Amino acid sequence: MLFSGCNYSFNNINPNPVTKDLMKLDFSVGLTGQTVIRIYNSESRIVLQPVNRVLESGIYNLPVDVGRLGIGVYWCDFVSGCCHRTKMFVVKRK
Repeated sequence: MLFSGCNYSFNNINPNPVTKDLMKLDFSVGLTGQTVIRIYNSESRIVLQPVNRVLESGIYNLPVDVGRLGIGVYWCDFVSGCCHRTKMFVVKRK
């Protein structure tokens, strides 16, 4: 998303499906400001909140520990500035 020359994006969840305890979120923040990332389960309950703070503008590759999540489908919700994106991911243990 391009807004006043500033880029906001929520690009990837890697790997997807998640087979180990760690996944990475790739996103960018266009302007310094409050950023919130929440992970919801299939019952729409927040199960993790890896980010809830002011982030500087820039590109991020955030590792997130999902080891305590059970097998299933989850949604990762990203809100920063004018950008609000949601992506689905699957936790699948080997």
